[in-house]
Amino acid sequence: EEISIDLDHFGSCLTYIANPAVVDETLSPTDWYKEMVLLGCRSHNFPKRYIRSIEITRSIEDRNVRRSRANWQIVGDLRNDT
Repeated sequence: EEISIDLDHFGSCLTYIANPAVVDETLSPTDWYKEMVLLGCRSHNFPKRYIRSIEITRSIEDRNVRRSRANWQIVGDLRNDT
């Protein structure tokens, strides 16, 4: 489900809500995905408490080497843009 919400100090944001029937709580995000999310949160000045909650989230190494390499390159580019 896609919804739009208005947040104080951020404006209108688009977000997605996962179907609870297909959510697997045992899965963890890949390390590169977590880093992309953190870079976005920091660049948009999200609250420190929210950022910390992501920092302590367990992540896993992506076993798909090609995808991992490509996405870590994007992370590097994002870091250089900040």
